[in-house]
Amino acid sequence: MPIKESFTRTKTVYLGIACSLALSVFSHVNAADAPGSPGNPLTYEGTQPEGKLFPDGHLPFSPDVQNIQIYRCNRKPSDFFDGGPGYTYSHHMDMGAWKGLLYAAWDITLKDEDTLPTRLLYATSDDGFHWSEPKDLFPPGQGWNLRFYFYHASNDTMLAFAAAPRSPEAKKISESKKPTIYVREIDANHQLGPLWTLLKPRHSDPPSFEKCPDAKFVDACREAINNRPLLEQEDYGQLLGDRAMKWHNATNWPGGKIGGMSKYWSFGKAMCFYHRQDGTLVSLCKLGFVSISSDGGDTWSFPVIPDGLVTGTGKIWGQRTFDDRYALVYNPWTPGPRFPLVEATSDDGIAFHGMSVIHGEVPPERYRGSAKGDTGPQYIRGVAEWAGDADTIKKFEQNAMWLIYSINKEDIWISRVALPVAPDAPAPVHDTFDDLPVGPRVPNWHIYSPMWARVGIAKDPQTDNKYLELTDSDPVDYSRAIRTFAASGSGEISFRLQAGQADHGRMEIDLLGEHGTRPVQIALDDQGNLAASDGGQSKQLGTYSPNSWMKFNIQFKDGKFTLTRDGQVLLKDAGFAESSPTVYAISFRTGKYRATVTPMPTVDPSGTEDMVATSTYRIDDVMQP
Repeated sequence: MPIKESFTRTKTVYLGIACSLALSVFSHVNAADAPGSPGNPLTYEGTQPEGKLFPDGHLPFSPDVQNIQIYRCNRKPSDFFDGGPGYTYSHHMDMGAWKGLLYAAWDITLKDEDTLPTRLLYATSDDGFHWSEPKDLFPPGQGWNLRFYFYHASNDTMLAFAAAPRSPEAKKISESKKPTIYVREIDANHQLGPLWTLLKPRHSDPPSFEKCPDAKFVDACREAINNRPLLEQEDYGQLLGDRAMKWHNATNWPGGKIGGMSKYWSFGKAMCFYHRQDGTLVSLCKLGFVSISSDGGDTWSFPVIPDGLVTGTGKIWGQRTFDDRYALVYNPWTPGPRFPLVEATSDDGIAFHGMSVIHGEVPPERYRGSAKGDTGPQYIRGVAEWAGDADTIKKFEQNAMWLIYSINKEDIWISRVALPVAPDAPAPVHDTFDDLPVGPRVPNWHIYSPMWARVGIAKDPQTDNKYLELTDSDPVDYSRAIRTFAASGSGEISFRLQAGQADHGRMEIDLLGEHGTRPVQIALDDQGNLAASDGGQSKQLGTYSPNSWMKFNIQFKDGKFTLTRDGQVLLKDAGFAESSPTVYAISFRTGKYRATVTPMPTVDPSGTEDMVATSTYRIDDVMQP
């Protein structure tokens, strides 16, 4: 191991130990207290990730998840940036649901976190898969990022928020100094109204909302101001003043010090909320602090870090799902990296279990920038209870949970997580794709679909046969599709595969096992060669031709497998490439396996801003009895 890499890893380990010890001082969970009580509000029992360098944490992938990139930053000049260079920092997301559309919002800067100039963008979708081109949620320069952007009032008025610029001389956006908030309406036709000031207007700000002639808008703004959990989302309760949680005041903590790792990394950052079935309101924030309220948010129990809940400086998201269950989504390290993005589920909002991966990919960073060292899928948000009208929330969330996050603080992604979350016993696989509509939704599959490397259902125009299609035009990333099934130490799986070319591109097919292992590894390279690993050694198995269907069958048992193509045995009783007692999924990927996360580049790598020649792979008749 290189000295620099060894030092970095060692430093990370010691930092993690120090921070964990600091946080443990404030984790006052009392095991004698009943689960769900103020002293023991939430628990997690189950698997934890392995190794802070592995994108998937060596955890199992959650089935029926579609990860879709909706914004890929690019430094190239464009009209959107008035002919200037594109902004390459994208972060601070939120979601809303309004009049049939899903809303995604985020901020962008030229290259560094919380620096000027900055813009707040938004995009909309009527299905969650196809998204509009981004537009400005607030005029450029007239809105800074917040922890939240949307509120749907009880009088059916939809509001959008932004932090007001602090002063013309300000060079940096401070998370703790955003007292003035702007507001505007999103009308029923999805048009944005004029700007008003919601909180603490100054002489240079738009007029107070109280001066708006629209009484309905004024009532909606007053309701938002009176919604304490809504405003509590901004760090340290700064928007609430005397109405904020008492725990933002150090004098209310033992020893007069607010719990956390430091003055900056302490309780009260980036809160989110959900209601349990008994009506209790649950608050979660960075570092894993949890508090509960039985009076709608007027008073809160002492914040604790529950046993088993290991989070870091990224956000945590909790919500009640439409099937009356609960989900926590977060990066499971303290402080550690911000990958993978995992979910844990609960029947009652109290006892959580069953950690699995929602997003386990970390592509290489393409752009340098300050505060860009936190790689991976992070700053997760979903649709909050107050962030949409009931009909639109039902349209999108009755069968799924929708999430938004950034990757590497560069690109914006959406995840659709089917409900019920992570079924315990997947049914046998019999995927012909014939009954599915053409498009990006692939039921029962775990999908990784960048904008330049898409995954979806396609159809042969000559035969009308439908299949799963993976394309790849991305110079630094790939597309991927994973099909899970009941874990077993023996069995077989078959599929048909067609490569659209043989002179470029790459397809890797893996069977996945426990602890992130890949017991069976097959590859089609960019020179028309087919290879597979026998006991960890790659063996050439012949060639393949473009646009020709091949049928593969893999039988595995007791750490060995037999591979056939079109009925011909290519490998018999070959050894697993990596040992695993069971196999639980098959993975198709249009690029080389990323064993660990690529370190942040010292300079911007070249060749990332234009597509490369497209490679296409088609998969059909995936069968696992």
